[in-house]
Amino acid sequence: MACEICVRDLWPSLCAGYSVYCMRPFNKLFAAIDKTRASQNAIDYAVRLALHEDTTLTFCHAVDLAREANGRAGNFAMDNLARLSELRREGRALLDVARTAADGRAVPARLLELGGSTAASTVNAARSRGASAIVVGTEAAGRGAKSVGALAEDVLRLSDLPVILVSRRSSAAAPMTSIVVAIDSSPAAKKALDFALDLAEGGRVQVVAVHVRPRHETDSAIRRNMPLLGDIVAYAAKRGIKIEASLARGRVVEELASAVKVLKADLLVVGSDGPCSLRGLSFPSIAKYAAHEVAVPVAVVRAANVEQPRKYQRIELSIAC
Repeated sequence: MACEICVRDLWPSLCAGYSVYCMRPFNKLFAAIDKTRASQNAIDYAVRLALHEDTTLTFCHAVDLAREANGRAGNFAMDNLARLSELRREGRALLDVARTAADGRAVPARLLELGGSTAASTVNAARSRGASAIVVGTEAAGRGAKSVGALAEDVLRLSDLPVILVSRRSSAAAPMTSIVVAIDSSPAAKKALDFALDLAEGGRVQVVAVHVRPRHETDSAIRRNMPLLGDIVAYAAKRGIKIEASLARGRVVEELASAVKVLKADLLVVGSDGPCSLRGLSFPSIAKYAAHEVAVPVAVVRAANVEQPRKYQRIELSIAC
């Protein structure tokens, strides 16, 4: 049990009754869609991922009449039925776009129209159906961006499932061939590594773990962190997966973005160990900045408890399958 000793040294909070941790197979994918341009990118990415990862796919859209009412002046109750019908028509059109994209690649896809907040109802539906991850579009558009968009922000805040952010400029190969995963000694990083290893099962995908230290850190401090890289490689080997691990010095997101570019990676995986509202990410979470600056989809894997979304009633549609 040599791996048990090294993990106890570097990940002490995870060592009680340590055994190799295997997440559920990556076999159920949910995609939250709305009217944004980034949402179309998310649809395309979800379809390609479902095709090449043998994943079942569900597209979700919510009709949130309460939000509509709160944003309008006057007696909204007088015409709420008409507006509900209009919103449902718009939602069905978006779901039709998603289905067309799936049909174009012969990917079976389920369509769900939900009532209430798109984020909360999608997270509820994904949880109740044992989803492995949620895909959502983000409006993040570069270093100056202040937000990833309301839908992505709310999904991140509410979901304890991995969330894959697909920005307007995201591009990724199909099938996936390489992944960069950010690593440190936190429980969130451990879960991020497990998520990356799940995608690499069978040796189809190269995984490179990158540990970033501050540029000003002394050489002796750097050497003290070097064993982490060997421990990560040994942990992956215990799951039967060969990976590479490297140490970089500099600003975390810049080094991760550089690694993604140099390795031509198709996905960046990061852990988040605090509340994931993008108005209040706790240090050292890098999810917000990675989504802004990395030109590939970013998978955010949570370690902490999350806020429980309200339950919303599902609206059945004739187009649902």
